[in-house]
Amino acid sequence: MYSYITNKYTLTKEMCAELELSRIDTGIIFVSMTFTFVFMVLLSSASDIFPSLPDAAHAYFSSPSVGTILEFSGAAGITFVPPVVAIWCIIKAFPKLVGEKQFKEHMKLVPGINRTASFYDTYVIIEGKFSKKLPYKELRRIGETRNYYILYFKENIILPVDKAGFCKGSLKELKAFLKERRTWKSRIFGVVRYFPLAVLFVFFCYMLWTR
Repeated sequence: MYSYITNKYTLTKEMCAELELSRIDTGIIFVSMTFTFVFMVLLSSASDIFPSLPDAAHAYFSSPSVGTILEFSGAAGITFVPPVVAIWCIIKAFPKLVGEKQFKEHMKLVPGINRTASFYDTYVIIEGKFSKKLPYKELRRIGETRNYYILYFKENIILPVDKAGFCKGSLKELKAFLKERRTWKSRIFGVVRYFPLAVLFVFFCYMLWTR
């Protein structure tokens, strides 16, 4: 039996770190919106010190030196620094650390860094030193980064597809191929995962509107 589409890639820790960015896309949005909301609340409660957002931003960022900024106290020191530091840590540190862990998990699932993903009618086979069959009925959702098209299966199994690694077929053909084989549960999961963020966004807009 011949595969419809074949893709080859080399598993690296850098790849796993990039894959993690797709996993935390909603998390980054959630954290950003939460910190923005907290920022607005704290700034409102400290209106006697900083009467408006533009004034607070100007006072903070126009400080003459790094020392002055570090010594800056009050609402601006509370609200500006923690969100920036937290979001920077999430974007930079978390994917790398989790990427190293995911690299080990990938190696346990299929040993070997040089891999081939062969897409058949009802399943995909990952081949390294050994092989692993993944049926499409276990596909939960699909993600995408700059370099990879990512398939998320049950039991936290992740299959990266290198956009530059197609030996047979193309990314466009793969997308159409999987679209015909995704289950209705997979389609619903892909939408429902954004529901909490949608609720938060509506609440966030309501709070800003009623200020």
